[in-house]
Amino acid sequence: MTKTNKNILWSLGLVALITLFFWVFKPILTPFAVGIVIAYLLNPLVEKLEAIKVNRKLGSAFLLLIFFMFFGLILALSVPSLVREVSELATQFPNWLSSLKEKASPLLQELEPYTGEITTETLKDTMNNLSGRIAAVALAIVSQIASGGMAIIGMLALIAFIPIVAYEMMVNWPKIVERTQDLIPVKYRPTVMNLTFDIDQKISGFIRGQLSVCFILAVFYVIALSLVGLNYAFIIGILTGLMSFIPMVGALIGLLACTVVAWFQFQDVVMLGLVVGIFFIGQILEGSFLVPKIIGDKIDLHPVWVMFALSACGLLFGFLGLLLALPLAAIAGVLVRFATQRYKQSSYFKEQE
Repeated sequence: MTKTNKNILWSLGLVALITLFFWVFKPILTPFAVGIVIAYLLNPLVEKLEAIKVNRKLGSAFLLLIFFMFFGLILALSVPSLVREVSELATQFPNWLSSLKEKASPLLQELEPYTGEITTETLKDTMNNLSGRIAAVALAIVSQIASGGMAIIGMLALIAFIPIVAYEMMVNWPKIVERTQDLIPVKYRPTVMNLTFDIDQKISGFIRGQLSVCFILAVFYVIALSLVGLNYAFIIGILTGLMSFIPMVGALIGLLACTVVAWFQFQDVVMLGLVVGIFFIGQILEGSFLVPKIIGDKIDLHPVWVMFALSACGLLFGFLGLLLALPLAAIAGVLVRFATQRYKQSSYFKEQE
């Protein structure tokens, strides 16, 4: 076996071992992953404070305090509205289905000579069952949020554990980087460090930029939809903004939800067009200004690759996979481009010319 083949086997074995580790321990890794992500996002600010002679421990504690105060303020302002609107939506949804059933009945009766009674009866039964199930699920979610119990205790324990992990990572980040570099063989260290720098640029640029874009879009949709008087504007705007990190998916889901709510609420083509126009403005704002200015073109993560990474990692590892999806997608993209470049420089490729 050649040296190259041995290196390939070692690399594949290491990837398999890491994947197995995440698969086995995924139920307990979420707070560690969240803490590491927070530390990674805040580390540049810690370094800037350190550059002006602020102690790293003090700077890390200060930034974490500001971060969690801001996050807590957002939760305090948003959770009551979310609970209220989800509860209202759960009670209103069966009425919408009943209204839809009444309006569709004449059409279904006209279709009965061709499809039989199964069309009308089956659709009515399906709508009744669907409305009951959706209402039950939504009310159950609201009940869980309101009643608390062990789930709330577990969530509080998780929230209490995350700052500890984030703080330790932020304080020891330079040591972790240094020790990791020492493990890299000297011969390959320059190449690995260049790849690491490229990966870091793409991950940091994409994640920090995309979080900013999602936040701005969420605020825009909440304000714009509230101004036109749309019911459930808060929950629709927040979810649309948060889901904007999945290219096109967040906007399509938000547009569909707004269209349904606007039609049943206003039953007016002008108001419906106004709501749809808000989403077109949001897409123009995102594509023509926010993404070019905040994220830029240097990230080079194709939307299809991002969607695949989120879907695959979410399927395999759940919420932990969603946290890891974008970093893994960036890493894979850099490594594939590096491998392609090396392949084109190889004697095997040049012999084919």
